Amino acid sequence: SSPPHPLTPLLLVGYSTARTWNRTERNLVQIVAQQLNLLLALSHYCDRAKLSLFAQQTLQSGLSSLAQASLDSVRFEQTWLDYLINLLECPLAALISWTPQSAWATLETAVVADPRCALPPDLAIPVATSPLIQDALATHQFLSVSVADLPATTRNWLNSPGIGQLLIIALHRGTTPATAILLLADHEERQWPQHLFPTLETLTQQFTWFRYYRYRLSRQVREGEDLQILNWYKHRCLETLHQSVRECVSALLELDAQMPELRGSGEREGEGEKVHFSHFPSLPLSPTPLLHMRRQQLMHQLEATLAMFTPVLKEEQWQLTASVYPLPLANLLKRSLRRVEPLYNQRHVVLNVHNLEKFTIHGDRLKLECIFFELLLTSCLHTQPGTRLHLWCNPINSESTTIAFSSSPRPLLELLISDYTSLEECRQVCTASPAELTISLTMKICQQILRSWGGDLLFYPLDTNRYLMRLLLVMQK
Repeated sequence: SSPPHPLTPLLLVGYSTARTWNRTERNLVQIVAQQLNLLLALSHYCDRAKLSLFAQQTLQSGLSSLAQASLDSVRFEQTWLDYLINLLECPLAALISWTPQSAWATLETAVVADPRCALPPDLAIPVATSPLIQDALATHQFLSVSVADLPATTRNWLNSPGIGQLLIIALHRGTTPATAILLLADHEERQWPQHLFPTLETLTQQFTWFRYYRYRLSRQVREGEDLQILNWYKHRCLETLHQSVRECVSALLELDAQMPELRGSGEREGEGEKVHFSHFPSLPLSPTPLLHMRRQQLMHQLEATLAMFTPVLKEEQWQLTASVYPLPLANLLKRSLRRVEPLYNQRHVVLNVHNLEKFTIHGDRLKLECIFFELLLTSCLHTQPGTRLHLWCNPINSESTTIAFSSSPRPLLELLISDYTSLEECRQVCTASPAELTISLTMKICQQILRSWGGDLLFYPLDTNRYLMRLLLVMQK
């Protein structure tokens, strides 16, 4: 590193024996000294200019690397650590982080160029008592630390044989307490480029804000997706509630129309005379016992429908909550089929259900009804009028089915919806063709809900605008 001010050079001219110097010789030495001083000063400023230029180029390349990095938080951090390793030519760059509520710091992301400098993946550092972390939190600048100067408690976890020198800085973000440090490591003889420290501190500050921005962005994206799912679910529940209430109200109105029109008072015009009901004894206004029983049944049905949707209002205001328990598949399918029956009749589409035995599945009743309705609705709208669709129920072993999010093998029930007339044809398509992305946002929502229970929803292209839908549900053991 270069000193902040150039050193004053000293020119010595000697001779082998004692002698004196005349004026001309002294003037010559003075002129030579001035020229040498000028050359040394120019060399010094040239070196400083080169260092400044390199620092500026480092700043520009670092900012470009940050701006062009992936929006994904993990890939963004790895890109930045890769940049630091290439810039400083050090074998280790790592992010050690913790949450405000946690007393232990862990290794969040690390890029290792030399296995001898790797940190243990299960690293756990006490934040409050770690001198390394506390020293980094006490300043906004880089700290250069020798491992030999660290206490024994720190060397217990920082025991990689290739690490001798450390360069650390806390990721400060305004007045918010820092919850992460950046750690760079190299061998014992390493000398860190101090002329780059101001530039690296600026880049680290920018990295901290970029990192926080990506965290907020990913969180908002997740919250937006959750609200999309919640909006779809509540909209389908509202449709179901509207249909149930409409059916009950229509049935009640029909019962009212069938009630006797006898009244305790009034008059009726006959042929040339008026008959006053007040002359007759008072007649009961209640309907017949059968109509009364039917009315009570409809009222209880309406009450049960409202009670079924009460948890949606109380427990799922801002996010879904799954209430998973065993459910009979046949009843769920029948209710969903009744809802889509008018559309199927309108488009002259016939749906044949095969192998619908007494299967019991695990899931949330309301959400499964909404998913079944969405699948049946999509199948009808994506098929040509007059088509005959088939729904095949087939129990399978999850060990023979690749489900990335299933932690343990569980019995699964697959529902296959297509215009194929045999189950074997559907199975061949699932085996031979790779599954594609979901065909719509609503299908993606259904897929996410099913995956949270251990199921899945897959689509296999057949030809133009034709798909085979494969629904996987967890069965009761």
